[in-house]
Amino acid sequence: MIFSILPCCKMRYLILKIMIEPSWFNIISFILLFICSVIFVNRKYIMSFFCKTIEDFKCLVVLMYGGMKKRNQQNFISTLFGIVLIIITSCNDSIDYEKYETESIENYLKIYSDLDFQLKPSGLYYFEAQTGSGAAPQQHDTAYIRYAGKFLNDKVFESNYQDDEPYSFPVGEGYNIAGVDEGITYMRAGGYSILLIPSKLAYGSEGTDKYWIPGYTPLIYEIELVGVVPGPGNK
Repeated sequence: MIFSILPCCKMRYLILKIMIEPSWFNIISFILLFICSVIFVNRKYIMSFFCKTIEDFKCLVVLMYGGMKKRNQQNFISTLFGIVLIIITSCNDSIDYEKYETESIENYLKIYSDLDFQLKPSGLYYFEAQTGSGAAPQQHDTAYIRYAGKFLNDKVFESNYQDDEPYSFPVGEGYNIAGVDEGITYMRAGGYSILLIPSKLAYGSEGTDKYWIPGYTPLIYEIELVGVVPGPGNK
């Protein structure tokens, strides 16, 4: 996953630079990076990135075009046309992202076959590594957790284990992705569980720029339920 993220970061930078300062050097650099990324990086992540990139610059096009000299406007139009062509061809409906995600989950379950994941009706995979002896959180209770969010290659994208205090939130009120909210309700205070969360219970088909997570990306959350305070609004 990390090798997919780095080229996308660079391409996002180059696209914005091309918009601000159109030049053949920037355009050629972008094209070469794109070709290398398609060859050496999983195509699914690159395509997902380009489909999202429209949102980054569509609102800037009119503003930048109006502020350019006539000669630069012609260069800008040519550059923009090329980028749009790449984006259109990248957003190919024939790419079966859902199938790719399903295969990724199946491969993960094969690799970690020693973990007895339970498939819940929602599609969440739940594994209780350590059963707690405390209270089980209910809707609107306040849960205190230590957690690590990972990609299926075990690369951590967020964690609070380094923080002094555990993360607290009201259960079932939308403070977390759906998979985490659901997984918490199967635990008891003092327990430790691993959640394999499909994208429909995470960041969906759109993904998120917060952690550079593309659409249709399943996630792993390792959660330690430190404590539970019953009742709404209690912390």
